[in-house]
Amino acid sequence: LEAAPALLRELLGQLAEADDAVRSAAISGLEAYGRAVDVEARAEHLDFYRATLQSAASDARLRRKQVDEPLPGLARDPRGLKALLPPYLHALLHGAPDRREAAALGLAELARLASPTTLKPVAVKVAGPLIRVGGDRFGGEVKAAVLAALAALLEVGPALVKAFVPQLQATFAKALRDPARDVRTNGVTALGLLAPLS
Repeated sequence: LEAAPALLRELLGQLAEADDAVRSAAISGLEAYGRAVDVEARAEHLDFYRATLQSAASDARLRRKQVDEPLPGLARDPRGLKALLPPYLHALLHGAPDRREAAALGLAELARLASPTTLKPVAVKVAGPLIRVGGDRFGGEVKAAVLAALAALLEVGPALVKAFVPQLQATFAKALRDPARDVRTNGVTALGLLAPLS
């Protein structure tokens, strides 16, 4: 497993490739990596996942002019998101507050790199834990990150979280009364995105 970071960096970077076969092989590699390495160990490297994905997306936007779809491996193939979600969700549900915050921010990034089509199979699996963690007694940083992730889901696929409208309304309304400014700001943004569904 000493080569794991280099392998993971290469596999995540290949999600930006234009060639379908290359992307598919990278996703298969990520699935195999997920089977070989336990979810807790993968969750410890969430910052590495996030930085590598952001770097690959930035590179694709600048060098390849893939502005609308910087990571086709996440925007075209639902297996890409499914392969990446377990460590994010594990950190969100079981991590220390700073890990929960990083996981929620990472989920927001993944949602924005996805498409409604690839988000559809996993939207409920992502929204439910976010709502649960958002309702727990965590500090403003965690709540603000959770609200940002829920807003990202609403931006990309509002119809996909329609079943959660009552819970989302309650979560966002509660955020408006929070003492932390970032929580209130993100609550207002998310409530604005939810309004068309209500």
